[in-house]
Formats: sequence, structure tokens, C-alpha cells
Amino acid sequence: MINMLVDVHLGEAIYFNQIYSDATSRRLTTTDFYYSVLNKYNVSDTLFERSYIYYASKPKVFEKMYRKVTNNLTEIEHEYSRRQNDLLEFEDSK
Repeated sequence: MINMLVDVHLGEAIYFNQIYSDATSRRLTTTDFYYSVLNKYNVSDTLFERSYIYYASKPKVFEKMYRKVTNNLTEIEHEYSRRQNDLLEFEDSK
């Protein structure tokens, strides 16, 4: 569930920040991102929804789970920033 939520949030970030502004992505909706995540993990929307409701009904468990989601997203962000810096350094060294 944690990995699925990480992917959902990454998809939302891509969509809402419009990183991909070509004609193809403008036709995509947030629903497309959600279903691509569900397909990746081979999980039905019903099962995902039930699981989400289950965890949300247990605030302490939900909070702990979302802390892990946030930590994973932060790690991804740091890795992206590191790669961007490496690329800039490489470009500057040319």
C-alpha cells in the first residue's frame, strides 16, 4: 500500500505540475494516473478503495503509513536533486 501511495502522489505531482506539457499528456487525467498505478500493482480499484478506507479508519496506523510514504517521497526528491546537480556539474565541466 505504501508503494502504491507513493506512486499515486508521484503521478499527481507530474499531472498537477504539468511537467509533461506535450499534447499527449494534456489528454491524460488524474484518473489515468490512478489506474496506471493500480495496473502496475495488479490491484482493482475496489480493493484499493477498501484498503484505503480500512487504513483511514485507523488513524494511528494511517499516520504511521503516511509517514513512510512521505519519507519515500522525500528520498525520491533528494535523489532527483542529486542527479540534477550531477548533471549541472557535468555540463559545467564541458
